[in-house]
Amino acid sequence: MPKRKPRQRSNNTPLLFAIVVFMLLCICVVGGGVAAYSTGMFEQPLPTLAPTLTKSAVIVTKAINTPTKAASPTTDPTTVAATATNTLAPSATAKPITENVVRLNDTIEGLALTQDKAGTLHLFYNLLVKDIHQIMQYQKGVGGKWSGAITVAQGDVFVPIARIHPDNSLCLFWSGLGLFKACFVNNTWTIPQKISNDLFPSSPVFAPDGSIHFLTSPNDTMYNGLDLDLPNTNTFDKFLVVDSAGRVHIVSKQLNDKGDIIHRISGDKGATWSDIAVITSGDELRALAADSQGRVHSLFKNSYRVWSKDKGWSAPTPLNIDFESGSTSLVIDSKGLAHVLARTSYLRQNADNSWAPPIQIATGDVLINASTSPQLWVDVNGTRHFAWAMKDNTVMYSALP
Repeated sequence: MPKRKPRQRSNNTPLLFAIVVFMLLCICVVGGGVAAYSTGMFEQPLPTLAPTLTKSAVIVTKAINTPTKAASPTTDPTTVAATATNTLAPSATAKPITENVVRLNDTIEGLALTQDKAGTLHLFYNLLVKDIHQIMQYQKGVGGKWSGAITVAQGDVFVPIARIHPDNSLCLFWSGLGLFKACFVNNTWTIPQKISNDLFPSSPVFAPDGSIHFLTSPNDTMYNGLDLDLPNTNTFDKFLVVDSAGRVHIVSKQLNDKGDIIHRISGDKGATWSDIAVITSGDELRALAADSQGRVHSLFKNSYRVWSKDKGWSAPTPLNIDFESGSTSLVIDSKGLAHVLARTSYLRQNADNSWAPPIQIATGDVLINASTSPQLWVDVNGTRHFAWAMKDNTVMYSALP
């Protein structure tokens, strides 16, 4: 496979363009910090937290059950296979337990959901209080209750992204005037570390060796500060993952006449890259994820593909549902099966590679915008966890065994 060395990053990006994008992203220059902060006691707080009440939240202490009628009295709708052509049946219903985590008087901008090695769920959201951004954290142990909230960081902090380090520690990335990272060690957040000075970081991930990889730049595709010579790539249609073998994959859409979706691979942490490979043309890329078997899964506007080292990209599997940009999550479970949350519709891949019909996990005025969309996590036992925000700034959680 021919390889090309990346050229060094250029500094001639027009200043005016950067300022405009900078303003659109609402990046404000406010000092960051870490503080012990709580919105109060929700049911049973963790013993290591010392929450104090604030004026910005009203805690909802009553969990509410929202069971819905099953699709069939004898059939679990989550196991119903799609037809041979993968045409999805009408939305099925499920019986998840839905809980109010917290109802806030301030504006929510961004959600993240993950689970640590002990099985504790961690829910993060970006809260805007009097023009100051705060990243808040709630925790829920196995069989336990949601804790009170603490502040992970505040000031110039936007859109939290939760990742699990290869050593199983929980880490959080966020953007601001650069890319920042903090990790949760012994129930305490480390001092935030600035990873990059780039103003437009995206897709931060850990490689198996713990190294950090990310994309930057609005008008070109940059990898860890190096120009990949992929001009005219769409700012919002580019994704990066690192597979279990440590290979870095970048998939992006070019703004050419064909609308090519292109793929490049590096097996040496970005020192050299494969030639550009065109996956398809005229489609829209929605999500990218890697599994534990060295494969890469991609979700397009209404289809699904898988890459493997031996076979390359598979033919598309049509899903007959339109996945929207910025509101679609793709998670691969421990068995290598795909789970998708598109706005409030959840669907999953069956063991025979067919797809179960979609399930509506939420109704009503769900908050979905450029920075906030429903979140999905699948644990090692196969339980599906969902989190979303309502337009009245209520944060919701649901689990589906």
